[in-house]
Amino acid sequence: MKITVIDAKQQPLQERMGRKIQVLFDDPAPQGSQIQLMTVEYPARVIATANHSHESSQTIYVVEGVLTIEEEGALHRVEAGSIINIPPGVPHRHSNYEDRPLRQLVIWNPPSEEVRGLR
Repeated sequence: MKITVIDAKQQPLQERMGRKIQVLFDDPAPQGSQIQLMTVEYPARVIATANHSHESSQTIYVVEGVLTIEEEGALHRVEAGSIINIPPGVPHRHSNYEDRPLRQLVIWNPPSEEVRGLR
């Protein structure tokens, strides 16, 4: 079979720095998919990450709440239903300044060894 079906409810949920992270899809095979998919939840009013960058592109779909991305002093406010793409190597920081939780779906392309370390 060439099609992969994964029961996302069976994937482990981790807590890191106040966030709930669940890696939903990661195909490490050399001929596998060239993406990884994960969910990240932030509680209300959390500045969850220090300034950082990644070797992979990070595309984020905000499912619920408002994600604030800081890039070179500029703030990008990403509301539910919107998408932001962070190219590889771009320093940034994720925050949830709202009084409600933030839920997001994150796609990594190409797959990130950093994400593989979460499994």
